[in-house]
Amino acid sequence: MVAKHRLRLLWVSLLVVGWLLPAPGQAQTLTDVFRFGQQQGLATVHQQRFLDYCLQHWTPADQQKMVTFVRQVRSPLGQFLLLESVLAGDKEARLAPFVQALNRLTDAQMLEQCTVRRSRALIQQWENTCSITTVQLFLADLSPRYAYDLKRNAGYATLLRNPANGIARQQQRLLGHYGGQAAIRGDYTGGVTIGITDVLNQWVGGILRVRFWAEPAPASPSDLFVAIRRLLDTGINVPIRVEFLSNAGGHFLLVLDYRRQADDVYYLLYDPYDGVCGYVSETNLMRGSVAPLNTTWQVRISHYYPFVAGS
Repeated sequence: MVAKHRLRLLWVSLLVVGWLLPAPGQAQTLTDVFRFGQQQGLATVHQQRFLDYCLQHWTPADQQKMVTFVRQVRSPLGQFLLLESVLAGDKEARLAPFVQALNRLTDAQMLEQCTVRRSRALIQQWENTCSITTVQLFLADLSPRYAYDLKRNAGYATLLRNPANGIARQQQRLLGHYGGQAAIRGDYTGGVTIGITDVLNQWVGGILRVRFWAEPAPASPSDLFVAIRRLLDTGINVPIRVEFLSNAGGHFLLVLDYRRQADDVYYLLYDPYDGVCGYVSETNLMRGSVAPLNTTWQVRISHYYPFVAGS
């Protein structure tokens, strides 16, 4: 009888412990949430470093509060996307609607609606907003909440030629704020263009705690790509400026990642003009081509944008 009584107590204890433990798929710590993102290939080295910094400086009560907040989302993928948004500087009040949205979406829908490294990406609605649009995409890659909000706008990846469109208004307003003036697509002489450095530092630098500057491309193309890969290895995207060989015009692109394949290196490039994202070989880039993203352009990289810690 004593043995049976002890077994019964043990069984009840296990039930209680099981009730207190997180349900399957629910993270116990922020590290668990982040580890899931790493396993899915979604987390970056920079995010890991910043999370480590936060965990060192948050009190146990702060950490538990954040775990409770993140666990409002049922899916492990959704929990990671929410944590990513927190690391990108989004506050809990702003994230409350995003939590509700994540709980309505399947994992496949989350990846489609809350991430931007897709073949169809954010398109510039004006002729001279490539700098603004590049930074918008950079931000959307940092914050799934911002990506979700952008993608809820009609025309996210479509050229609508409609100045009243939400994306178009935002790009026009931001361009004007930094001293530019929008021109309709196809008007190569109208409007006023701007550089990318100021908007990049004010929008992205503060979130990443870095300062960007414009660096002329080295004479040796191989040195340029070594420098770009070294920056990408830190987990931070690298904007580049290209010049067209046929005219004096310039354009901004964003390098998001790279991979080695066979005897070449392929760079994940985002082009705001056509609103596309895809891999381009180093060989093509050295030849002045961004094919297959665009098969007609002939360009050379004139500048890239490195960064240092502390903005």
